[in-house]
Amino acid sequence: MPRQKELLAEDARKKGGGILTFYVDDGHSSADLERPELVRLRRDIEDGKVRSLRVYSYDRLFRSLMDLLSFIKFVQKYKVEFISL
Repeated sequence: MPRQKELLAEDARKKGGGILTFYVDDGHSSADLERPELVRLRRDIEDGKVRSLRVYSYDRLFRSLMDLLSFIKFVQKYKVEFISL
């Protein structure tokens, strides 16, 4: 398991996290808002499958601060905890 995944899994375990799902878009730019795993993540949040979301670093998720802020609002709408290590 790559180091970033190890750190995220360790943090989730410490906080009593249950099932871990990783959304990884290898080979896609974080500037692409329609990359497959980001689309799947949004859908899973809407479907109530995600209670807590951890990212290694916000810049791994989005390049643009505006895109990040928009996503934070989206996550808050669904009452999902959003943590960056």
